[in-house]
Amino acid sequence: MLPATLNLAQYFYPVGNTAPHDLTQTLPPGADANILLLGCGDVRNILFTLHCSGVSSLSSAHIFSHEPTTTLIKLGQPKLDFTCCDIEPAVIGRSSWVEEPEADKNLARNVLILFAVLEDKDERNGPLIWEIYYHIFLSTPASELLQACIKRLLPMTESLDEWHRSSLGSCIRLVNEDTLRQLRGFWARYCTESIPEKREVQIAMKEFRRTKSSDYVVTSARSAGPLFLHAVETAPILHRQFWEKGVIWGGGEEAIYTNPTMIVTGVRGTQFAVHYGTDPVLPFHLAPAFAELSTSDSLFRPSLGSSSTSDECAARIADIAKSQFSMWSSSFRQVALKSTTHLQIRFVISNALSLCSALAERRLMLGSTPAYARQWTFSPMLLNPEDYPEKQQINKSTAPTSFNVIDTSNLTDHVGLLNLLVSTIPCLERGPHSSLFIESLLHVSAGESQVETFSSLLLADQTAMFVSLGAAPVPYLTGVSTQSTVIDSMRAVIGKTDLMTGQFQRRSQWKLFDQGDPRSPCFRMRAQELAKFLFIIYLEMFSVEGLGAYQDLNISKISRLAVIHYTRSSFAEFLLFLSSRISVDWRMTIDLLMDQIIADRSLIVGMSSIQDLFVQFHRHGLYTVETLASPPRELAFGLPSIRASGPGILAQHSVSAIVCVNLIVPRESLDTLTSLDNATLGTPALRAEITGTTGNGWQNFFSTIQMSFGSVIMRNTTSIVVKEDLQGWKGRASMLVSFLAPTWMLLLDSDNLIKISLGIQSTPATSCLIPSFGIQLKIFEATLGDQDHVVITEQLPGITASILSTAVTVEKTDLKRINNGVLIIGPDILLQSDCRTIDTMMFRLELQEETLKTKLAVKTTAVEPSQCDPCSVLVSFGGWAEQLVFPFPINVDRSRVRISRKQSYIEVLVPPWLSSHKGCYTSNPFSAILSENGPLLFNMPKLPLDRLPELERTKKMDWLEMHAAMTLSARERRIRHPSQTSNDGLLNVKDNLHALFVTMSASSSTSGEIFGLCHPQKGGIYTLILVSTVRLDLSAHTVVADAHILPLSQSVMRHITRFLKDHQKNIRNLQVSDEGMKMWNNILAVSVERCREGIWKHQDVVCEYKKVGKFPTSTTAGVPSLCSCGRGKASPAFISCKAYKPLISYVHRAAIGLIFAVPFYEQLFVGA
Repeated sequence: MLPATLNLAQYFYPVGNTAPHDLTQTLPPGADANILLLGCGDVRNILFTLHCSGVSSLSSAHIFSHEPTTTLIKLGQPKLDFTCCDIEPAVIGRSSWVEEPEADKNLARNVLILFAVLEDKDERNGPLIWEIYYHIFLSTPASELLQACIKRLLPMTESLDEWHRSSLGSCIRLVNEDTLRQLRGFWARYCTESIPEKREVQIAMKEFRRTKSSDYVVTSARSAGPLFLHAVETAPILHRQFWEKGVIWGGGEEAIYTNPTMIVTGVRGTQFAVHYGTDPVLPFHLAPAFAELSTSDSLFRPSLGSSSTSDECAARIADIAKSQFSMWSSSFRQVALKSTTHLQIRFVISNALSLCSALAERRLMLGSTPAYARQWTFSPMLLNPEDYPEKQQINKSTAPTSFNVIDTSNLTDHVGLLNLLVSTIPCLERGPHSSLFIESLLHVSAGESQVETFSSLLLADQTAMFVSLGAAPVPYLTGVSTQSTVIDSMRAVIGKTDLMTGQFQRRSQWKLFDQGDPRSPCFRMRAQELAKFLFIIYLEMFSVEGLGAYQDLNISKISRLAVIHYTRSSFAEFLLFLSSRISVDWRMTIDLLMDQIIADRSLIVGMSSIQDLFVQFHRHGLYTVETLASPPRELAFGLPSIRASGPGILAQHSVSAIVCVNLIVPRESLDTLTSLDNATLGTPALRAEITGTTGNGWQNFFSTIQMSFGSVIMRNTTSIVVKEDLQGWKGRASMLVSFLAPTWMLLLDSDNLIKISLGIQSTPATSCLIPSFGIQLKIFEATLGDQDHVVITEQLPGITASILSTAVTVEKTDLKRINNGVLIIGPDILLQSDCRTIDTMMFRLELQEETLKTKLAVKTTAVEPSQCDPCSVLVSFGGWAEQLVFPFPINVDRSRVRISRKQSYIEVLVPPWLSSHKGCYTSNPFSAILSENGPLLFNMPKLPLDRLPELERTKKMDWLEMHAAMTLSARERRIRHPSQTSNDGLLNVKDNLHALFVTMSASSSTSGEIFGLCHPQKGGIYTLILVSTVRLDLSAHTVVADAHILPLSQSVMRHITRFLKDHQKNIRNLQVSDEGMKMWNNILAVSVERCREGIWKHQDVVCEYKKVGKFPTSTTAGVPSLCSCGRGKASPAFISCKAYKPLISYVHRAAIGLIFAVPFYEQLFVGA
């Protein structure tokens, strides 16, 4: 459970804060997509994904081929199933992330806008839909369309069954009744609430700008990607325009009505609450507004010229954004209307972590206690049994509970990276194609690099945490990314404090290690080492409670420490996650861990939170301390001063060891909070407290609390029934606070001496609240005997299940197995002496058969491990062999083998691969796994080349030269020699790519340029790269060369002699080294694969990858390395070029992009 955080500012985020991504890029061509969007925000990612996928036109796909006999390949239309979770109701009805009751508003906007798009079959209402979704003020036609849509929608919300039977229900599904209720509530309010006039809203907007924002907001320039600097001047104009006029561009005179979807919120009612940083062009790709596009491109606009004004540039951006929204909407409409079986979009209003817990529970059918849907409600997170059957029933309407794509937006900034990973990894489908995307908008502290920032987010050593979690970011493993880091590089050069206040956008793709191998999701550890490792994480997780939090304070540190992500429940859930992965004596481990926690004095309130930790461990079935093993009056050893009676359920002799404490906080006690200005109050975390007078007095904090507003309409010893006040902070209802506590402490003193209170968790940032709430920061306090304000019950409000949960575990494999007479034990993870980092990973092989023992006893019998793939080694001796799979990539060059020929065992010890090591993924960062349907790319997203904006080939692009120069890290710049071919394969390729794109930036050829990969010592040019054009890779904020690969094998050379002779002078050599040649062969193979979807597929009979069992088939010059399945499948532009006619039958189309350094892997610039 997340901390209960106050956020009285309650800003509304109606649109996204990053440009959209194609969410199917990492899936194999034609694969069905089960996509989970957490913190989904607006609909941009859904619409853009549908547009990029091209499923609107995939009933069949043409193969562009020179041979006239080529037929159409019938491609099955992939299914796309989106599950969209947001805690902001107005977003799903619209879209954003706020850990407060605003979830329903964003939900309301999203469903509303999708309905409007679907109903616009003749595409006449596009401009009006654009207004409704992005403008604060509406024209008369837009306002009328909004009201008409709501009147159509409201009858569908009578019940969940009614919704699913409606015209929308086949495509848009609602996950539960609570989501439906929130939708209906907001849509009704859009029609019935007294919406403030335009003039009133403009006054509020002006005040927001004056007090919260500035005239120089350049955030939207980030969405221009490689043309970032071109947008810096224009971005503030658009932001200022929106906040002055309430429309993206134009005078706004015709927009006379206030848009209720932008105004009505759960907390502020109709008070203006749109976040002051909102910029509605930010969620679009703005590079096409500044680039010179081909006249045939759908986003082409005539050049503005160098003399264009800033206002003309701003108008261009608005026009491009509007065109993109129209194109994406059209794609969605085509897919949704063509086939309801191939597109499902599911919406739910929930805390993202609660949804993940519910999905994992339903998938594993555990029947465990549901979590609350979100903070500030006592509604549990329930799933509609029609789509999520409670028994394992698979049918067409069953919704997915595991996913091959999970996108988490920038939730990690709000909920903590470890919380997010622990919740989402169990929901990720096992398999090499599954990906988890984590995005962050980091504010890097002064003097801290992004490498250091990323490490601190994980709370421990990176490698140790990756092994523990069973997943890691792909860019960390490979050291490279196709995602541009140019903006970060530019800011490092210019000065990061000058642009976007030091905020860094970082998006990373995470994958599971096992790559679908069912043998190795688990490992063994020693209890002593694991306990010390967990204690280190515990201290880091709650470092805000330590003395170090108050040392060397500065504004940056105070701001960082003010955001609390973890509770004792978070730590328990992390251990619960690990219990499914680590084979260890857990009782001993937690005993040793608790000894360290109890002995620790570095956390100021560590012991005051120990009972909260005991409760959470017991609740999750991890560990039961003696005081919770039995009802308090039945404990064998007893406790001092245990009373024989007590109020309510405490009077029962057999009262359970844990009870629910419900504190009713009168509204007047909250007035001090609400009277403070938001800047002073901030967003502090709340906690409950129980104190008594026994001995010298005692105090216990409980941070795992649930809160809501309302009144208790029924109470008994089992639970309380709460009638919630939907007005929340805006109303005058009491606040109810519920939490679990040990029963025994409520029986130590008399009812009037035990006190229950609600307070603010102390951090360096809360010191300014001491004058208002006292040194202990208490908001309200009542005695246990005050039955008007304290109710003790058996169960939590709204949840009828037992408070004891069943552990959610994944399948574990046996860590001891016998193979052909050898007992294989492991893998074991051995930590270094400080228990912070991993020393080695080990397998032990114990020989059982006498023949094998005899062979091993011979001194000449060699045992040599050889690496099979990044995570496994092949161990063989005396005719016996076995592949040993480790839980993390390994460095076999540093492996050791211990052999006992007398005792007949072998131990294979290998260190985990580290970023400082050579080999593993870094020797081939663009690898692939061969499958029945072709190679599965590890680190190269697929691209729909023909749907990417095409740059004008005859226009000089100075910006492209700068963009291509920003791919190196600080280390690579240091070792690079401009006049020599690098022996570092990756650096050699980066130099070649830089030369290729610099040439293209100044090319005046209408047919493109020809490049030759040339190894002077191995026969010269061995492969031609014919670049037809350069396109904008929008999702990656970079560019990609639309190229054709021509391997110059002897058989091909005989047919193209004339072409080579005629164009010899036009070929631009790219010199490669030995390592560069290997790297290039891998890159060319994946570059061909990444752009084949919908064009061609691998053939079982002829595919050389399948025949040879390698991808690529060779890394030797002159030897074919590409399979023949994609040969001759050229683009229309290539086919239409007469000069290339002799080559068409031999070329392979490819998407060749730049390769970037990774900021959290190594520094881009010294000090950055």
